[in-house]
Amino acid sequence: MFQSELDVIKTAQKVQNNPGLAKKQLQKEYQFLSTKYEKLVKEMIKITRVGDRHYKKLMEAKDQIQEHKKILEELTQQLLEANAAKDRFYSIIAHDLRNPLQVLLFSAELMASEYEKLEVDAIKKFIKQVNHTAQNMANLLENLLQWARFQYGELECCPEKIDLFVLAQENIQFFVENAEKKNIVIAMEIPGNTWVYADENMIKSVLRNLVNNSIKFTHPGGKIKIFSKKERDFIITAVQDTGIGIPKEKLDSLFQIGQHVSTRGTAQEKGSRLGLLICKEFVEKNGGEIRAKSEPGQGSTFEFTLPNA
Repeated sequence: MFQSELDVIKTAQKVQNNPGLAKKQLQKEYQFLSTKYEKLVKEMIKITRVGDRHYKKLMEAKDQIQEHKKILEELTQQLLEANAAKDRFYSIIAHDLRNPLQVLLFSAELMASEYEKLEVDAIKKFIKQVNHTAQNMANLLENLLQWARFQYGELECCPEKIDLFVLAQENIQFFVENAEKKNIVIAMEIPGNTWVYADENMIKSVLRNLVNNSIKFTHPGGKIKIFSKKERDFIITAVQDTGIGIPKEKLDSLFQIGQHVSTRGTAQEKGSRLGLLICKEFVEKNGGEIRAKSEPGQGSTFEFTLPNA
């Protein structure tokens, strides 16, 4: 029953009675254990290397998953913004184009059917109304087309060295008649040789929208000043008016595409705020920033920066 234990005892007695045999036995055991240990170490190294490779692949896969997750989140955000832009686009078309179009149709139909019955003053009134409405629609359509092309990447930004003085002088001429109708003075105080590095067509659109807005929201007899100043590596250009001003709670949302808000000018001119959105996107595309400062009844100042050339 205890044969194995007895064999161990007999072997131990032999080793004790024969020191030479004990030494040989220990050497044999040491050699056996050394070989086993060496094999074990090699296997551990092999397992560790395989584990390291798998761990490295696992970490790489984890990094790829995080990168793909980030890309997916960015694409989701872009999709949300695109949907918001699309909704904004449809809202502007439905609201800001439909109303003036109805005015045009009504005025044209009335003049066509009642022309012989209308007095000269009434005819002149309708013609002025048609002309004013058509101009507003033309401005809005131009903004819509520019904005749509920009959103779909069809409007390239080609910056070059341009003189803001010349650019502002040329664009002010488009608004002289509208300003004179409201007895508004436009003071151009940008010095000559004010060079910036930007896309000429985009900055033309920015200036036109800002000056047009100032005329729209300035009372008759008011003043609009266009000036610039240098600040480090940028040129700050400002359009300042003595208009109705903007409430503080609306300043932060002026350049956002959110909910449609249309504010009438001092002569009941209609606006869509799409022009300010275009200004923001065009200025930022050229490496600058745009901001507004205003208080109700104290006028408004719109500033935008462009790289100094």
